Amino acid sequence: MVSGNFTLSYSGGTDNGNNTSGILFRNSTNVVGFVSTTETTDVLDGILGYKHSDGGLTFSTVIDGGTY
Repeated sequence: MVSGNFTLSYSGGTDNGNNTSGILFRNSTNVVGFVSTTETTDVLDGILGYKHSDGGLTFSTVIDGGTY
């Protein structure tokens, strides 16, 4: 168990060779996870969102009943 502040170190993907970012989340049981930064396409193929039915995070092409 970790409490308080902590620093994560991860050798993830890069954006234009100079920016690195990732999405970090905490679930309802306080387990920390992250979404990898190694996406290999320049085309938006899904948006990370909250799935109301089970509380999970999921990539989807559906926005409020419609698609993009």
